[in-house]
Amino acid sequence: MKTSIPLVILTSATVIIARCFPDSGQKWATEACKDAARGAIRDLCNSGRLAGYFNQGDTKYACANCPSAGIKFDFAVGWQGRGGLTLNKEDCIKRLTDEVNGCQAGGEKVTADWIFRSDPNTGRC
Repeated sequence: MKTSIPLVILTSATVIIARCFPDSGQKWATEACKDAARGAIRDLCNSGRLAGYFNQGDTKYACANCPSAGIKFDFAVGWQGRGGLTLNKEDCIKRLTDEVNGCQAGGEKVTADWIFRSDPNTGRC
């Protein structure tokens, strides 16, 4: 007779919810514009405009441009968790850049109560 042993897999409490915006919207236009968006993300995260300390419910916004294509980029980072927490620059850069690299028309991801949004030309700039 075989005995069965239950298998229990413990996973991290990190929940990732991601979505790309519909391709029918404004796209990043050109590879040069995607490069400009990635450069803007590095600058905005390194300067603390999109990284740093967040109180519960805080969202930080910033914009950048791709003059050659005439489009603007909107970026947002928000903290939905309890209390305050600091987002380091490297995580800010990685998570926002993932949305530029992975989604043709921008996208957003929720990772461990952090919201990261990269969006070409939503008109908020």
